[in-house]
Amino acid sequence: MRALQVKIDHLNHLRYTPWLVFLTALVVLGIGIDSAKVAAPISDPVGGYRSQDESVFANSSMTMVLHGHWMTPRFLGKFYLLKPPMQLWLSALSMKLLGISLLALRLPMLVAGALGVTLLYLWCRGSTSIGAGITAALLLVSDPMWHIFSRLCYTDLLLAFFTTAALFFVYRDPRLERRTSVIGFAVSTAAAIMTKNVAGVISILTLFLFAALIRREQRPRFLRVVQACALAVLLAAPWHAYQLVAHFRWFWADYIETQLLAYGVHPPAQISSEWPLVFYAKQLFLVDPILCCLAVAALPGAWMAAKRRDTVQPILLSAWLLVVCLALSFFQVRGQFRWILFLLPPLCMLAACFSPMTRKWLLLFLCLVFAIKTEAPRRTWGLPFGAYPPMPSETLLRTYSDRGRPNPLVLVDTDDELYDAVLPLPKIHYCWIDPNGLVERLVPYYVQLGITVTAAQFDDMEHWEPIFRERLRAWGLNSSEPIATAVVAQSDADVAKIVAAHSTADFYLPARFRAVLEGAVKATHVLVNVSDDRFFLLAKRPPDVPPPPTAFKMPSNW
Repeated sequence: MRALQVKIDHLNHLRYTPWLVFLTALVVLGIGIDSAKVAAPISDPVGGYRSQDESVFANSSMTMVLHGHWMTPRFLGKFYLLKPPMQLWLSALSMKLLGISLLALRLPMLVAGALGVTLLYLWCRGSTSIGAGITAALLLVSDPMWHIFSRLCYTDLLLAFFTTAALFFVYRDPRLERRTSVIGFAVSTAAAIMTKNVAGVISILTLFLFAALIRREQRPRFLRVVQACALAVLLAAPWHAYQLVAHFRWFWADYIETQLLAYGVHPPAQISSEWPLVFYAKQLFLVDPILCCLAVAALPGAWMAAKRRDTVQPILLSAWLLVVCLALSFFQVRGQFRWILFLLPPLCMLAACFSPMTRKWLLLFLCLVFAIKTEAPRRTWGLPFGAYPPMPSETLLRTYSDRGRPNPLVLVDTDDELYDAVLPLPKIHYCWIDPNGLVERLVPYYVQLGITVTAAQFDDMEHWEPIFRERLRAWGLNSSEPIATAVVAQSDADVAKIVAAHSTADFYLPARFRAVLEGAVKATHVLVNVSDDRFFLLAKRPPDVPPPPTAFKMPSNW
């Protein structure tokens, strides 16, 4: 009787430990989530790049909250159909419920990060031992990339979580005999597709490869695999079908030609000429050398277990790793180190379940490593907990925004990672000095639609705006808001002409223009020095047409 009671107590203990793991991960990953303003966090610890895309996602989510457009996201007035809107929906819903704030903006990713840690704990606990589950959770929660992107408004961690969730259902029911397993796999996969388009099919490809490798007695029936995959596609189809019908030209140009074919297969620019997997392996070793070493040490044990083909865990894990590696090789963008997030869950499981180290000593070692990482936040492999050097431009532009000026703002070669896009400014124009035409080649149809214009066109908008508005209307967007979002100048002289031609616009300029413009604009602008590197030109009179009032009250920490 006493033995039975001990067993019941042990089961009750196991029942509550996932909640403890989730809450612990939520706290650890959430510390400092609102310390760094939008776009300020470093998203690539090796390259030192800040998170510019967060400005785009935050602007689109805010637009949903303030103006609607839930089915067809927008960024600075134009349709934004490069990706499906799952991440935008979650952030917008969070801000709708909790109010616009950094915490609300980033909360869905924090919850997904903590759930991902919990799933790995459950998976490894069930397949190996509770010690393996704790090891996997500790490895993931202490990985710098998982740590960073759990507190950033990006799509990548959501995709990694949804993929892990889909494959967790396969692990729990490899033959997909239960209806809940099919539905769980399909819903998770559909959510992954709705987060990052074709990258969401990683779980589908893994399922097919797993079914081909596992022994027949544990293999899911082909019909069940097809049912699960078809249901996933069916769940993701309505939004895609709507966009094909409602905004075919824009959807085709954004989603297919630009995102999948141009950026994915033939990117316009690279930061490395190395073979993709070599690039990712080097970068990952610099960011998390402990995980890399443990995963390599676990490979022989995993290989021997996979060769036997008699258990689900090593076969499913091998299929997952192989599919992700092939995906990273196929999509040739070697500037996107954050895609390594898709590889982190299976690597943590590999290291936790097949490590040759004694479990007790491995856990003690990882606790020591976690403590060292927290004490070295500025190192590439450290855990910053949201503490990043601020961008000087954030304070400058925030102060400018607080003035509540009605004038359009032209930012010349801006240094703010598009932070101004999340401020309540009436109209923004980005002016790039680009004699080689890279900006125009980046998204060619923006030139046709007048979203990207030349300096000469910008100086003659009375002529060009009706033309561009008609072209936008033909593409399904009845608005002039996105016109001249980007202005391409050939030289500094072009910028000087723009300033002279736009007497009611404000300008944010690099310091080198100070001597050139100081005397030339006294009649129309006031020069305001704000730093050694930047200054403002503030128009003396308001625009001829006042902008509509903004409904956005900016939080103090934004």
